Amino acid sequence: LETQSGIEIPKDKKLCPICQKPRTNPAMAMSGFVYCYPCILNYTRSYRRCPITHLPTEPEQIRKLYDDNNEIKCYVYINSINFVGSNILIEYNINLKKK
Repeated sequence: LETQSGIEIPKDKKLCPICQKPRTNPAMAMSGFVYCYPCILNYTRSYRRCPITHLPTEPEQIRKLYDDNNEIKCYVYINSINFVGSNILIEYNINLKKK
C-alpha cells in the first residue's frame, strides 16, 4: 500500500514503515502510525513531519508505547480517519496504562 504523500505502509502491520523490519521499542507519531522508536525519532529530527502523512511532527511529540521494562505504557484508540483534499485528519485517544 502507498499513501499519496508519504512512504509505503507495510502490508505486515508488525513491520516499521521506515526500516521495514519488525518494530523494536515501538513508538507512535501524532498521526497514529507506529514505528521503531529510533527510526521515527531520527526521521522527525531530520524532516519534522510524519513519514506517512507528512503531518508536522516534532521529536518531542513521539510517544513510546512500552516502558523500560517492556510493559505496555499506553493504548491508542483511533476514533476516525478522514481525507480532506490532500490532507489526512486522524482523531485518536491515548490512554495511559494505570499501575
